Amino acid sequence: MLGQIPGNQRFVASGDLGRSGKPKRVFLIATKSIAATASVLSLHNGTSASAEEFIGFEGDMGSRNVYELGRGIRFPNGCYVACGAGSGTTYAVIVYQEEQ
Repeated sequence: MLGQIPGNQRFVASGDLGRSGKPKRVFLIATKSIAATASVLSLHNGTSASAEEFIGFEGDMGSRNVYELGRGIRFPNGCYVACGAGSGTTYAVIVYQEEQ
C-alpha cells in the first residue's frame, strides 16, 4: 500500500518498534523463552512502558510461541515493546507496517 513501510524487528530487550512515535500496525509476534521461565511481552501505544498497554503476551516456558493478529492491531502513537522484568524472553520478532 502506498504510504506504508513493511518491516520486522528482533528484540532482546525493551525498546521502540520502528521509528519512535510513528503510527504502525502489528501483524505477528514470535517469541522464544529460556527453559526455566515463561516469556512476558507487552506492547504499548506510545514511546515508553508507561504508555497505555494495548496487548500483552505470556508464552510457555522453554518454547517458541507465535501470535498472529489477523488484520493487525494499530498503534496510533507508536509502539513500545516491553520485555517483562525477570521474564525469560530470549528474543521476540515482530512483523509490522509503519505509516510514513
